[in-house]
Amino acid sequence: MVKEEYLTAPSEDGVFARMLRDSGHMEERDFKTYMELFQNMSNFMKKPNIIVHLDVCPEESFRRIEMRKRECESGIPLDYLKSLHAAYEVFIKDIARVIPVIKVDYQRFRTAQEMAQVIKREYQLISNVRNVKFDDVISSPLKDPTIPTGGYTVGTPVKSPPHKKLNTGEDAKDAKEVPEVPDMPKVVGGC
Repeated sequence: MVKEEYLTAPSEDGVFARMLRDSGHMEERDFKTYMELFQNMSNFMKKPNIIVHLDVCPEESFRRIEMRKRECESGIPLDYLKSLHAAYEVFIKDIARVIPVIKVDYQRFRTAQEMAQVIKREYQLISNVRNVKFDDVISSPLKDPTIPTGGYTVGTPVKSPPHKKLNTGEDAKDAKEVPEVPDMPKVVGGC
């Protein structure tokens, strides 16, 4: 089940607030107040179409922090980064049920152009569209005669011929032109 706080507030702010609560730096009452306020404010925020998560192991994060030598980052312990990484893993797993996530292995730096190309390619593979083909006669090997289909076949994505006539009325003059629907990309793999 997706955590309610992720459904109403799809933001990593909850990750940090939860870590503060779990580490004893925030009282449960303050955590609940924070989450309620954030959820109320998030009603005015637009839900993102996609989340791009740059995944870096805690040890590499720690090395980069030490290399940057920023005053504001000094003193961040490796254990904190390990906890943060684990919390993000939970957040990404939960939020991916609601918002598509592209998780990018960012152990090595990439150029902005390389990142944009990879993210664009992966985004194009994500699709929440299923093609449904309407036929006068259903002749699908997937058809189960005991299940009413209402005159359409459902199954693997199919490519419709360009500008196929779709009979939407009782006579041919009501038929409408339907533009070609492209083939659905196959998505394989995982984390």
